Amino acid sequence: MQALLRRKIAIDNQDHDGRTALWHAANSGNMAASELLLNQQAKPDIKDQSGQTPLTRATLQGHRDVVNLLIQHQADINSISDHGNTPLMLAAASGNIAITRALLDAGAKMDAVNDQGNTALAQAVLAGSLEATRLLLTRGANPNIRNKVGDQALGLAKSTGRNDIAELVKESGHKRKGLFGLF
Repeated sequence: MQALLRRKIAIDNQDHDGRTALWHAANSGNMAASELLLNQQAKPDIKDQSGQTPLTRATLQGHRDVVNLLIQHQADINSISDHGNTPLMLAAASGNIAITRALLDAGAKMDAVNDQGNTALAQAVLAGSLEATRLLLTRGANPNIRNKVGDQALGLAKSTGRNDIAELVKESGHKRKGLFGLF
């Protein structure tokens, strides 16, 4: 890798699928290569043909250290891939609490919606991730946002048969009502 960089190759060249060297390093969890490329000014937000950035790939693959590195190098934590998913939605859907927390700590938009109108909270509920649901609710995710078919987090939890998640969402919704008096 260093030999190639000494030859002054274009660091952000893309392959036929739009993937850069950083995309591949992040996807495989190669921390050393990711760090080297970023230190050589590789752009962290170049999307492939599916709209996925290196941060998206590191999130999907569960590479927490690479996710943290990309965040430190100012990767767009709210980048949108095909189907409108953000890294936070993908982390929540996979139940990866460490990455979900890292993205939240970096300021990821909690209540952004994807093409189906689902938020990160809805994705966590649909995936049956009690811990991701709890984390998002604790951080202030709105359980009352309706997706494109009109479902809220509580309805989604009930439809998946996860009574534990439904109870958690219900409890959180009541707290929001009591605090804000808006619902």
